[in-house]
Amino acid sequence: MRNVNSSRRTKSTAYKRELRSNRKVHFKTRFESLLRQAGVDPSTMEASVLRDLKNLQNRIRGQVFEVMGEVITSDTLGTRIDLTNGPPDKQKRFETPFGQRRADLYYPTAKLMVEVKSGYVTCNREVRKQIAKDQWIKENDSDVNDVAWILFRGATRNTISLLDHNCIEWFDIEYDKPLEDD
Repeated sequence: MRNVNSSRRTKSTAYKRELRSNRKVHFKTRFESLLRQAGVDPSTMEASVLRDLKNLQNRIRGQVFEVMGEVITSDTLGTRIDLTNGPPDKQKRFETPFGQRRADLYYPTAKLMVEVKSGYVTCNREVRKQIAKDQWIKENDSDVNDVAWILFRGATRNTISLLDHNCIEWFDIEYDKPLEDD
């Protein structure tokens, strides 16, 4: 199994807190600035409007990371993917005994299912459920031979261990981590 890792597999709690804090501050600062430029006082807006805007931002962010996932997949797994057959299927649904699983990217000719994670991944109940579904699909669905996860901001040791235990390839990109000197 090939894993592309950073020098660290996990991040400190302080780093995770900083990521969350930065995301909240950047979102609020960006939208308040845009509203002021449009001549709107942000303090007069209802909280529901800001919540709706944040939800929109998250949906767009997910689509951007799917495109980034396509690029990473073609770079790291290109020899297994026949890109002449067109782009991958997005949000393809698979049925499992544990419920439905929606793959971010699916390459039918390579029989490859790819999960794209844009945030730091913890081994919570939802992630464990996704991994169990992925393992079942890999073992039981003739349309899938391999599953790969792309982690754009890393994952906990428990998540990595669970992926390894279930023979799911993973690629730790950490695109926003500052480069370290050699």
